[in-house]
Amino acid sequence: QRRPAPAAAPPPALAARVRRLAGADSVPVPGTPVRLHRIGAAAQGIVDSARTDSAGAATLAATPDTAALFLLSSRWGGIEYFSTPFRLRPGAPAPAAEVVVYDTSSSTSVQLVQRHLVVEAPGADGARLVREVLMLRNAGDRTRVAPDSLGGSWWLLLPRGATDVQPGTPDLPPTLFAHRGDTVLVLAPIVPGERELSVAYTLPALAVPRLEVPLVPAPLAVDVLLAEAAATVQAPFAIADSQAFDGRTFRRWAAPGQAERLVLAFDGGGWRPPRATAPLLAGAFGVLFALLLPLLVRRRRAR
Repeated sequence: QRRPAPAAAPPPALAARVRRLAGADSVPVPGTPVRLHRIGAAAQGIVDSARTDSAGAATLAATPDTAALFLLSSRWGGIEYFSTPFRLRPGAPAPAAEVVVYDTSSSTSVQLVQRHLVVEAPGADGARLVREVLMLRNAGDRTRVAPDSLGGSWWLLLPRGATDVQPGTPDLPPTLFAHRGDTVLVLAPIVPGERELSVAYTLPALAVPRLEVPLVPAPLAVDVLLAEAAATVQAPFAIADSQAFDGRTFRRWAAPGQAERLVLAFDGGGWRPPRATAPLLAGAFGVLFALLLPLLVRRRRAR
């Protein structure tokens, strides 16, 4: 007589928590849904969900998968919050994971901690490619949201006449940004902590070899990498060092303190590629910037 197949072992239990930051303390969030997501090459999506108890805790089940990442999510105040990704390994106890949620405010302060600009040499038509990295800091206990449906949670003023503006981050789609005139709006909520943004744009050929970049909002620190040997940045900026990449040298200019103005001066010459190679410059510049970015961020964080 054939024996019945043994029953499959139940998936391991995952202890999940949802808490809300309130000043220097946190409080549990009872009665709110919490979902477990799997992110893998073969499959991804929600694998289990539950509602938190009076202590803000819930138990979820998931099959371990060493090739996938897992994370929790919970919605609070109309905003979806996520936990730090984690792994579920066969034979290992399921980790305790939590989601931290926040109340919202349209007035909580968001600082522009760092602003890095990389300015390319002019192309055959005199236009210059510029890419910026911005580090924002929300040091409060509330998520910054837009005051109304027409505004943004944060904004940045670009040089006048900038075209082909492309803002973004690794974790936010382009639809959560807007470009209106000389202003870039962040439409996404800004949670407490630090967030890195980037924006790329083109500066048309200058009638006068001088460009003023508005430092609005005012950054706590700003530096500029220039590809043109003859280009300079007016005081209070001075040359800090140089960086060589792919046979090219970028000179880094920095201010000794918090700068109130940024003025770039060009001699009207500089290196100009043939028109046939101009389309290749944008792609090459993107690769170059990917190499420069970690260096810029590490330098600032080390200070």
